[in-house]
Amino acid sequence: MKTTVNRRDWLKKGVLSAAGVMAAPYLTYGAFPSQPISLDANGNIPYTPFFKEYLPQSPMQPLALAAKLNANENPYGPSPMAVSAMQEYAPKGNRYAWKELYQLMDKIAIEEGVKQENIMMGPGSSDLLEKTAMVFFQNGGNIVSADPAYMSLIKVAEATGATWKPVPLKKDWSHDLAAMEAAVDDDTKLVYICNPNNPTGSMTDHDELIDFCSRVSEKTPIFVDEAYLGFLDDATKKSMVSLINEGKDVIIARTFSKIQGMAGLRVGYIV
Repeated sequence: MKTTVNRRDWLKKGVLSAAGVMAAPYLTYGAFPSQPISLDANGNIPYTPFFKEYLPQSPMQPLALAAKLNANENPYGPSPMAVSAMQEYAPKGNRYAWKELYQLMDKIAIEEGVKQENIMMGPGSSDLLEKTAMVFFQNGGNIVSADPAYMSLIKVAEATGATWKPVPLKKDWSHDLAAMEAAVDDDTKLVYICNPNNPTGSMTDHDELIDFCSRVSEKTPIFVDEAYLGFLDDATKKSMVSLINEGKDVIIARTFSKIQGMAGLRVGYIV
């Protein structure tokens, strides 16, 4: 028997669930308590950095996909070793894994060649991008990035109070680093670079980017999103992470959601 659910009714029923009752007081708020949320014409809740909800088109009928290309998911899933580790630790899921967290941070620090104090974990890298935007732009300012770019950090920056200064990509779809440097002014609080870039999949020359980050980070912090770097054969040679030990004001984002095939597990970090 085929069942369809109206999204508005689905939302209302969800709010009446045990968890929904607890969340109900917050569903009426947007970015700030004075700005109530209202559903759009399609029954969806509009974007706000403090409450994001994407109602499924058909929650009762999930699609069977071989690969979800617009999310850059690894269709093969995590490695057998990772699956085995998950199965081993799943029965211990009732305990907070602080010990395991710091062990993971130690291993990541060794892999990246930095100190553990340089590592911050998060539920995927998107959350860390958005938290960075909230911290940097709570008092305004502008953010410089390529256009097009991955918009998560930028959208939250704008919602928090920032002005976006988009710089068109060059004809080969690489970042126009000269134009981006020229766009930096006294109000610029962050430069955002996604490399390889999303949604174009293009790379910016490593040596040029190292030079750019090294120099421009003396003026303003630079956030380099390397979520897709793992798809490269020589990924470690293309990273900007070496700038950390040089004392440069840069933030590097990584995620286990892409090449490692762990999108649903929500594990990411920044260096």
